[in-house]
Amino acid sequence: MKGRASFLERDGQAKIITKPSPKSSFFGSFYNLYDQLRLIIKRQGIKKIMVASAVPGEGKTTIAINIALSFATMAGRNTLLVDANLKYPGIHKIFSLDKNGGLTDVLLGELELEEALKKVKSSNLTIITAGRSLQNPAGLLGSEKMKWTIQRLSSMFDLVVYDTHAITASSSALMLSPLVDGIVMVVHSGKTRREIVQLACSSIRNTEGNILGVVLNNREYYIPNYVYKIL
Repeated sequence: MKGRASFLERDGQAKIITKPSPKSSFFGSFYNLYDQLRLIIKRQGIKKIMVASAVPGEGKTTIAINIALSFATMAGRNTLLVDANLKYPGIHKIFSLDKNGGLTDVLLGELELEEALKKVKSSNLTIITAGRSLQNPAGLLGSEKMKWTIQRLSSMFDLVVYDTHAITASSSALMLSPLVDGIVMVVHSGKTRREIVQLACSSIRNTEGNILGVVLNNREYYIPNYVYKIL
């Protein structure tokens, strides 16, 4: 997956796959990403992936949601989507779910893991929301309880997709990167500086994180050379 995924947002609004539509340009561009990712996951035996970005506002949450939905609907996999962006969670808003009763509550020992699972009606998708807000949630993602939670969820689902903080905005995403099987980087085409993306990718590699590929969001023209060089 070497930076070939096309635009996924043009107007700044979240575009979510509700059902396959071959005539839709949005579906077509996302299906290309799904197909590449599906082959990588199969070849490497991947069960847990993290969707990351260098800076906020690159469309990372939208990509994470659509990856989870595509594997749940098109592949029929038992898929879990986890909102690990504890400072600025957004998944609960898209699915009209209560944010509380989620990941932070589990990590604090106030809720059993199974009680945090929110099943999406008529689908193979389950969601864990971020949970109640905390002043300093970063330490939770590097805890032993988080490591246990990741392993437990991996045994319960075919695929687990984690949405996280932006790499340069919080250290918490780097705490997760060595605990997952692979990382999909999201880059907003024409907006994010090359040096920032390269710094984020270097930080991930320093934690022994496995970068699977780069999604260029909002791409209209060429693919910058640096996208290929950072892989």
